[in-house]
Amino acid sequence: MSSPAADPPEPALATPSRPVAWQQVGAHRVRTVDDCVEWQINGPMSLSELQAIERHHLDVMDQYGYWLALVDCTHAGGLEPVARRYVAEQARLHPDRVTMSALYGCSPTVVALSTLVCRAVKLFSGKLHPVEICSDEASARACLAAFRKTHPGVPRAKRPTTH
Repeated sequence: MSSPAADPPEPALATPSRPVAWQQVGAHRVRTVDDCVEWQINGPMSLSELQAIERHHLDVMDQYGYWLALVDCTHAGGLEPVARRYVAEQARLHPDRVTMSALYGCSPTVVALSTLVCRAVKLFSGKLHPVEICSDEASARACLAAFRKTHPGVPRAKRPTTH
């Protein structure tokens, strides 16, 4: 007698089972896997690069009612000051967005920058955007999977427009 098959892993917990092409955004790469936008940051990020990646998040938000971000910061550089202000301004304009980011491969500088950006978001929006600094990709994926369990998607017809 065979044992029942295990449930497939949740999308953000496992590496994609189907090929998902990476898209180049400047020096960075991004792809969307179900409800999760995965980034690989390579060097400093400009406002235009951030906005190009944000479009992936908004598409996920439209479909799921929330977005997750899995961010490989192994080769990350800084974030232009105008891009940091943009992040805070978007948080002020859209405080009801449900989001979660898990970062891994972070240098002390990236951890400090992330902390500053999160504080600015809270200052402008009154809401803390959950960001977890994780030791590795597996723990980052597990963090996102745990968040997903407590934040089910909202049907499209019942949620406000995110753009």
